[in-house]
Amino acid sequence: MGLSEVQHAIVSELNDVGDAIGKLNQSYMFTGFSKAKQNMGGFAAYTRGSAFAIKWTNAT
Repeated sequence: MGLSEVQHAIVSELNDVGDAIGKLNQSYMFTGFSKAKQNMGGFAAYTRGSAFAIKWTNAT
């Protein structure tokens, strides 16, 4: 096995890894929450939810 064959095998594997990483879905979502104050009304603490969605398109 020559160095050229080793180089080809490494490049091929790195291309596979790059393709796999490119196909990862990085969308996320979490809901908010709140804690009511005792006997006073209103909120003691709260946080809003958040979301990020990747829209996939078929580029031609």
